[in-house]
Amino acid sequence: MGVEELLKMKEQDPYKFYALYQQEPIQTGGSFFHDSDFQYYTALPQMQQTFIATDFAFRKEQNRDRTVFMHLGLGIDNNVYLLDHIAFRDDVIGVAKRFVEFFFKCRERDPQLMTIVVEKSVANLALVPTIQSEYPFMNFVEFSKAGMNNKIQYIKAAREFFLGKRVFFPEDPKPTDLINETLLFSADGSSEHDDMVD
Repeated sequence: MGVEELLKMKEQDPYKFYALYQQEPIQTGGSFFHDSDFQYYTALPQMQQTFIATDFAFRKEQNRDRTVFMHLGLGIDNNVYLLDHIAFRDDVIGVAKRFVEFFFKCRERDPQLMTIVVEKSVANLALVPTIQSEYPFMNFVEFSKAGMNNKIQYIKAAREFFLGKRVFFPEDPKPTDLINETLLFSADGSSEHDDMVD
């Protein structure tokens, strides 16, 4: 099989591509992540920095993607810590309002917080300048998935942090919604939700 044909398969059927040609068969129905991949903290180390990771979606309908915000920290131990998160559905006005609320809630935890990671997309190009016009100190950093052709590819890359035991979640209360969604994530696209995993 030629390179062009293989790359086409990678784009159209990543599950088959990784199973057959990357020697990484992934059982369907949610075995991409395992309970043993999760580490928990009861006390936080000192943080080098914290930031907010975003995945904006602007629809209220139940069958649509959710907007997800996560407040993450990089500890002095070079591990990543989940500090807070929310997932919800709303229109663009509601999303903007809830983002500002989430930002200032997180800023109470870290007064130095300024960085917000946002995916480079047409929809975000409209929202970000609107928020920045009111809050110019917010530092939006664009993240491009260029070179990553599909969701499985970049989730696989992030999974390396889990396998390396470098990602920590709060022990009390545990973010059960995020944990359950992550455990159910399937490489074959059969999982109902993957917004938080994404």
